[in-house]
Amino acid sequence: MSDTNTRPDEKKKMVATAFGSLPAGPPSLTHLVTSAKATPDVARSVGCMTPTPPPTMFPSFIGGLTPPSLHSGSLGDFPRMGKSKQPSMQHSGSVFSTATWNVTDAGVPTLPECHPLERSATFVPHVSAPTVATRVVKILRLLSIDSEFFSEKAKAKCMSSDGVEFRVRLYRGKNKFSHGIIVEVQRRFGFSPSFQADVTAILEAAEGKTPAISDSSSFSFPSCDEFDSFHDEDDVDGLGLAAGMVCASKNNDARVLGLQSLVSLTDDKIVGRSRAQHNSEQILSDKNTALKTTLMELMSPTTPSNLPEEQDVARVQAMKTLCNITRNMHKANIDFSQQHKSFFMETVLPMLIKEIENVSMQNGKGFCAHTASIATDALCSLLMSGEEYVTESLILNAKDILRSAEEVGNLTHASLAKHASVCTGVLSR
Repeated sequence: MSDTNTRPDEKKKMVATAFGSLPAGPPSLTHLVTSAKATPDVARSVGCMTPTPPPTMFPSFIGGLTPPSLHSGSLGDFPRMGKSKQPSMQHSGSVFSTATWNVTDAGVPTLPECHPLERSATFVPHVSAPTVATRVVKILRLLSIDSEFFSEKAKAKCMSSDGVEFRVRLYRGKNKFSHGIIVEVQRRFGFSPSFQADVTAILEAAEGKTPAISDSSSFSFPSCDEFDSFHDEDDVDGLGLAAGMVCASKNNDARVLGLQSLVSLTDDKIVGRSRAQHNSEQILSDKNTALKTTLMELMSPTTPSNLPEEQDVARVQAMKTLCNITRNMHKANIDFSQQHKSFFMETVLPMLIKEIENVSMQNGKGFCAHTASIATDALCSLLMSGEEYVTESLILNAKDILRSAEEVGNLTHASLAKHASVCTGVLSR
């Protein structure tokens, strides 16, 4: 029936709609965001995220395995396969910070008339913008989420520890809702089973609540210990295929996929302790010299802002693989540690300390706190594997470097602060 045939009294009873045909109606969802006009009481209910796909071994990406630019102007800027991008850490003159979000009430934009809010949003009534911004900054630090804050645009660019890139935006409500602030989380790239828990924590913190934050990811794989027995041939295909993709492939998407496979194959929470240790030893063996060399080349100390976006993604995955290997080495028997000591002492240890030093030099810019956190985690395992690593680290001035990194972590990244503190404690004994 057309609008011309609808009686006036029927129009009054019709429920206002939002998101196309989704009725706003009574607020039955968790969070309520309002963007009402002056006349009717129109509400937009948002809260529960759209259903996420079931977990897979590798993330599902749009337009390839490498993400769109962290600093692109639109969602349509997808990477072109086979071509390196120009350095993406350009901010077009906008003032940004990695530790503070200096948002003012006057600087928060009013929600645009035709802006379709994400369902991952909430309305915080009777509160100032600086108060909400401070709450968001604190929760992002506690969640160990790398963030850059743009005060002029009331926007934060973020990356979770699982590699999910997203934005947090603040808007002023309209008309009679102008007393409150709308907080919206926009996922841009990546998938993680724990991301929904991160979004919930951010929105609850913005509302002034105290979200429950666990020490580890809210998503955990089932224990593999009872299925830990295996035969060597079980891993030949998986590890060999991953190594081939990392070393031989000229396609960066395939290389990233191979690196993600190595991360999984060396993670004892996914494949079990003995299998992870076996895979780690195979990667370090002489027959995989090319793979070991490629991993070290990817992790060579550099400034993140000087890397094309797709190379930075590969670098993080290589760093995670090394972190898993060092953790497995620490948990393994002494023969395994002694056999590869020269590699870890002469190559890995200086590289890790340089990576940690970089976060202090950059003051957390360029999403480098996450890689520094991985490096400090790996360094913890090395330091607890033998006194010789402690002695060599002290020679490389690691204690002062770690203290500086801990200061950056206290401001921006809880995981970095935690691991740096543990390392400093070991060096001080």
